Amino acid sequence: MGTSTTTRSRPAENVTDGASVEGGGRPITDAAGRQAGRIPAMFLIAAVIVMFDQVTKAVIVHSMRMWASIDILGSVVRLTRTHNSGAAFGLFKDGRVVFIIISAAASIAIILFRREIAKMRSWERASFGLILGGAVGNLIDRVRVGSVVDFLDIGIDSHRWPAFNVADSAITIGVTILAFHLIFLAHPHPESAPEDNRES
Repeated sequence: MGTSTTTRSRPAENVTDGASVEGGGRPITDAAGRQAGRIPAMFLIAAVIVMFDQVTKAVIVHSMRMWASIDILGSVVRLTRTHNSGAAFGLFKDGRVVFIIISAAASIAIILFRREIAKMRSWERASFGLILGGAVGNLIDRVRVGSVVDFLDIGIDSHRWPAFNVADSAITIGVTILAFHLIFLAHPHPESAPEDNRES
């Protein structure tokens, strides 16, 4: 009387290291997927900055005459409508073409290196979003009207900081955050080397 051996086949397991599987059987990518998900966040920050920058500039242009001022916090914080053909905070005036090229080049560089940026820390990614949004916001002004609308006026009496706008603020904050991370956090302190030769 022969004995029959029944071999129960084991279902194939499609396991990808570091990846989970959705209900439909489609694997969710691991680090690459997470990095890809970080990219839209940078562009979302940039889009919010551009929108806020353009809306505030439009309100100022349509509601205030050139050089008109409105006190917000006494004379310390004012809204003063000015136009600037140079860089942020009124620096390097009459350099429209140069700053169009610089703004466009910076924006394109951030977009081209977006996947490398996606591997960075969250605050570093946010800083690039701020820089991109600020660069695009001012670039729109330079291309459309030839100069940038500034309106944030801060100072005491006659001692005042050059007028600036939302885009300038975003670029300044983004560069500051990025510089802080690159200087203080990019290079962790090396661990002390083990003492191989110990005194007996």
